[in-house]
Amino acid sequence: MLFSFNNLEVKISSETKTLFVFIQPERLNLETLFELEGLTQWLQSHIEVQSVVISNEHALFPLSPSDETLGRWSVDQLKHFQQKLSRVVWAFHKVPQTVIADCKMGTDSFGIELALCADIVLLDYEGEMHFDYLEKGIVPMSGGVSLLAEAVGAHRARRWLLSTSSVSSEELEACGWIQAINDREQIVDILKKINQQSSIARIQLKRQWQEWFSPIHNKIEEVESPFALAAHQSEDYQRPFRQESFANARDVALKMREKSIDSSSH
Repeated sequence: MLFSFNNLEVKISSETKTLFVFIQPERLNLETLFELEGLTQWLQSHIEVQSVVISNEHALFPLSPSDETLGRWSVDQLKHFQQKLSRVVWAFHKVPQTVIADCKMGTDSFGIELALCADIVLLDYEGEMHFDYLEKGIVPMSGGVSLLAEAVGAHRARRWLLSTSSVSSEELEACGWIQAINDREQIVDILKKINQQSSIARIQLKRQWQEWFSPIHNKIEEVESPFALAAHQSEDYQRPFRQESFANARDVALKMREKSIDSSSH
């Protein structure tokens, strides 16, 4: 046994020198993210592996935590989860292998951010991505703005996020982010081509992309994180599970203004 994970099943193909990583739970959780991050450390020192495929045995790529789970999280727990997700995404950007996310029939918010860790994103022809952050009362802080805008263009990313769109594989492929497939054998063909490449050339190309994405990852820390954390103080992400209406933005703003006035008067 090379690996001992609770939430990941890892298989190796000697034919294509591929590491297949199957995420067992249907929904992302913190333990899965810790295990994925640990796996990237192993990949850094095993450059004989040519490619990595992240997927699962379910119809959908791992989904976000359920409303019930989110409803029980404190603001600090949500912050910890999102920061760990951001580190996992960046860690996969830095591995020397070509990373493929096989999203099958699609995913939603945090699953989309996890898919942004990949060099190649695959989606079934009938699949779609659901950009449902605002329906959940959450704000991206793991690349769902910065990396997504880089992948599909700022105008599309803004429209999808603000309209909580479900976007088809056809539209996602048209903007260049995903490759739509209708046969699992297409994945094998991709892996065979990768295995025929120069390992040294591929590793140096990956390092170039790492440098390209580095300023974008800085934006996650500088822009996405502060605004997301400010929004989550309202605990709106807990309300869908409690079947409560989202907080009234005007009321919250008035309370914050009153609090600021009180603080400045003392």
